[in-house]
Amino acid sequence: MKITKALLLAAATIVASACSDDDDDKKSSLESAKFSLANKSTVVTAPAGLQNSDDEHAMQANAWIQMANGMTQYFGFFEFPEGAAKSGSRITASNARVKEAGDVLVYTWEDEQSGMSVAYQVSETSDRFVWEIFTKETGENWLKVVHAEEKKDQSAGSFKVFDTEGEDPSKVVLAYEWSTSGDIFTVEFNDGTDQNSWTVEVNTKTGAGSVVAVVDGAKMYEMTWDAAGNGTWAFYEDGEVSDSGTWEA
Repeated sequence: MKITKALLLAAATIVASACSDDDDDKKSSLESAKFSLANKSTVVTAPAGLQNSDDEHAMQANAWIQMANGMTQYFGFFEFPEGAAKSGSRITASNARVKEAGDVLVYTWEDEQSGMSVAYQVSETSDRFVWEIFTKETGENWLKVVHAEEKKDQSAGSFKVFDTEGEDPSKVVLAYEWSTSGDIFTVEFNDGTDQNSWTVEVNTKTGAGSVVAVVDGAKMYEMTWDAAGNGTWAFYEDGEVSDSGTWEA
């Protein structure tokens, strides 16, 4: 995958250095860490009836589902290139610092097309793995592009993208949080603020689900659909339903 300044996002897998049996165990756990969503082509799969509907509300629901699936464009970066330099020296970004503790494994290389240095870093806490990706211009400090975390049981995680080319490189421009409970997968994503967000919930076995859209801090839409793609919609004003209806797949 081509790495450019405009689209350098994601995180990797691995970690730790060893000189004792305990260190070997830690190294093994970090190197076997897998970001569970990285092998998926879609995060949320909508029923065919919903995807193919020409109803305006069904189309809007499907558009928001595809926004949730937008995070998959970054998953290719979980593969670091052959020949990347490996080290155990922690990278600390100038724009998004985190608590420095524990072991890390870092892979770095130079992107031939952009000329930028790129680094993947993986670490862990007691209950989760942490993946980070950084970029650096020649002579500049490392900037964090992506920060991703996932519980070790893969039941929940988060993914943040930073505005490394804007005026404030510490600003989060895209954020996802997801969780799994039985057959129900929930993903909430926003534009880096708590004012505009979308929450998609889907039954991974049937495809039935819902989406709630919050705009300017207020609930605006709520839509639901069944396994066939038939659905309902409601538009909110001042916290109350002002219009509603249904569609058929």
